[in-house]
Amino acid sequence: MTTAQSQSVSVTSVDEPAFKQGAVRTFMALLLAHAMVDCLGGMWPVFKKMAGLDLRWAGLISTVAATTTMAMQPMFGIWADSGGKRRHYILLGLLLTSTGMLLGPIGMHQESFGVVGAYVIMFALLFTTRLGQAMFHPPAAGLAGDAIAHKRSLLVSLFIGVGMMGFASSQTIFSYVYTNYAGNTHWILAIAFPLMIWVWYWCKPLEQKAVKQSNGVHFREALTVLRQHLLPLYGLLVFAAGQNMAMYFLLPELLESKGYPQWFVNGGGFAFAVGGSVLLMVPAGYLADRLGRKLLLVVTLLIAIVLYYTMILIPTLPLPSFAILLLFTGGLMGTVNPMGVALGQEILPGKASLASGILMGLAWSLGSQTLWISGAIADYTSPATALLILGVLNFGGLALCMFIRKPVSSSNA
Repeated sequence: MTTAQSQSVSVTSVDEPAFKQGAVRTFMALLLAHAMVDCLGGMWPVFKKMAGLDLRWAGLISTVAATTTMAMQPMFGIWADSGGKRRHYILLGLLLTSTGMLLGPIGMHQESFGVVGAYVIMFALLFTTRLGQAMFHPPAAGLAGDAIAHKRSLLVSLFIGVGMMGFASSQTIFSYVYTNYAGNTHWILAIAFPLMIWVWYWCKPLEQKAVKQSNGVHFREALTVLRQHLLPLYGLLVFAAGQNMAMYFLLPELLESKGYPQWFVNGGGFAFAVGGSVLLMVPAGYLADRLGRKLLLVVTLLIAIVLYYTMILIPTLPLPSFAILLLFTGGLMGTVNPMGVALGQEILPGKASLASGILMGLAWSLGSQTLWISGAIADYTSPATALLILGVLNFGGLALCMFIRKPVSSSNA
């Protein structure tokens, strides 16, 4: 084979075990974009506390916005896979997500809009933010996983891990600007917009003709595959998403009830919980590629259950000790998602964005019901009691691990 021929193969083959031409630059742009999307979209738990919102209404608003928009992820995945325009969905999703930074002025001046009016505006802004996230994640995760197919778990974990770094910083950045600049959180966009231009310039994936011409994701066929191979995995990620959402939603109130300082309550504790995911996701992805995803999922959930209940039930620990506990609890719970998404991409070869949309979007959509459930329980009891009750979801996810099977035709990732 000549040099020219080998270069041609590297450009056209989706599963070539080396980065395709321009893929490194695109992958780096995806990492930056994912960090921005999760940073700009992660403000709601701390915002609802700082703005003094009712927990039941804040949970209901968040549930409706997340359920509706996250359920649209498979649709965005199908369009991205069949249309060959994943870049457009990525960039538009990033832009829509940035509207969450307009929440600050609304929260600071709620009386100017009236109670109903303020809640309606906040819902509209949160809905647009969640819509942007739903539009972004399937094509972005699909492109990240396709860069080197036989290292899919590692790349997806790296992609999600960098996004989680942005997620970890979101509440700290938002609460700092909200507190120190009279709620003018929209000033954060002065930094975000130049970075978006950089993403637009660098994110230029090589779309495959076969993907563009193939409208070949037949939804009935996809549903058949889901019923046969993805239901236990989907159920596991629903439980994992619901557990994580409830924990993050009530974490500020839980930390405050334990008497920790305000910097830790208003974003610091959240950064430790999400930061644990950042630290553990990539090593977990590497081990999953080598040792098997199912085995690692079981071990991860077992340890996470022990640490989760320890974190809630223990009365008070010194701040450094509790921060370390929170780091490992959040880290172990956060590794479940990337391993599950990578396994789903393997089960649906050639339809990575669709698999990502189902296992991220639909799972998050159904899992988001825990937001209003946890808010309602916490309103009548306490944040700790609500989280103790919802801890049963971890046990449900552990049981579903026993039913996950890889399809006979799938190759090892």
